[in-house]
Amino acid sequence: MRLQITIPISANYVQPFEAYILDWSINTNETSEPAIEYIREVQKSNVPITILTGELRTQQTVGSDIARMVERYKVSILEKPAMLEILVKTFYNILFQIPNQEPRPANQAGVSVSIT
Repeated sequence: MRLQITIPISANYVQPFEAYILDWSINTNETSEPAIEYIREVQKSNVPITILTGELRTQQTVGSDIARMVERYKVSILEKPAMLEILVKTFYNILFQIPNQEPRPANQAGVSVSIT
């Protein structure tokens, strides 16, 4: 059985981002699957999408649902709690590395990361 949910329209539906980090479980019966479908099918965007989940080994998350997202929409998965440094460096590599070139320092790439 497939669950249909409505996602509130927000700025990301008007102006696409360069990458998305989405929590898989929104609440007990909702996942970020509709948001991923929207990004890929409506926005026609191939930007990186990473799904965060802390429930891969629980009954609440169906692994085949996440596997389908990986296969169909080419998303990546990180388990929570995700280490912030790994998350930041993963997205830095995806967004700012040019193949066959030396990595640029973050201050030269115009990247600023602030955690409050």
